[in-house]
Amino acid sequence: MAYCHTCDRYFTSDVALGQHHRQSSRHVYCWRCDRPFGSHSAWEQHVRNSYAHDACPYCDDVVDFENNSDLERHFERVHHRCIPCRINFETSDDLDDHDRWAHYMCSVCRKYNDSEHNLKAHLRKHDEKSLICFGCPRSFATYSAMLLHLEPGACAAPVDEWDIVNYANECYVCDYYITNDAVYKFECPPCDRTFKKMSGLLQHVESDTCPDDLEPGSRLWKFLRYLRENI
Repeated sequence: MAYCHTCDRYFTSDVALGQHHRQSSRHVYCWRCDRPFGSHSAWEQHVRNSYAHDACPYCDDVVDFENNSDLERHFERVHHRCIPCRINFETSDDLDDHDRWAHYMCSVCRKYNDSEHNLKAHLRKHDEKSLICFGCPRSFATYSAMLLHLEPGACAAPVDEWDIVNYANECYVCDYYITNDAVYKFECPPCDRTFKKMSGLLQHVESDTCPDDLEPGSRLWKFLRYLRENI
């Protein structure tokens, strides 16, 4: 026999008692914990206090979320909460401002980055692709992106990494960036850094960490002009 204290009734088995709890309008049932409650307030207290539930502590109405990920999405959307910092903000704009300076969030696609340097590199992906490839109609946002397209032989023009190396050695300003190393063929003299590929050198120069640049008249700009004329 099984007994329902709320209804003062006996049942033939625990299974019958459980079915009664699920069907009776006098009971509030916790499906996750398989437990009945005598009132809605008792159920709310249970959900708020139980580690088996993911309830929002800020909402007046108790909502039992399916999992912690759903609860965190609720925090961000409704309470403008920064999950890593455990801080709630007044508005979503305040949270966005925090994410931009504290977590290097991209304001375009909302991707998080590990550092300010990585954020700036990421933002270049959103730049207008205004550089036309020297060998085909494709356009790119940066010269390094174009070289990454040329070096593997992905361009319609018959050029690959070794052609780039040869053109780099032929250019009249090659003493500025060519090394004698068989592996690390290129260098950035102001930073004393070496690179295996020209795309790596250009990517470095395009970053904010390098004092060199690709402005018209610079030596690397003269190499790029030479490359364009010969592809």
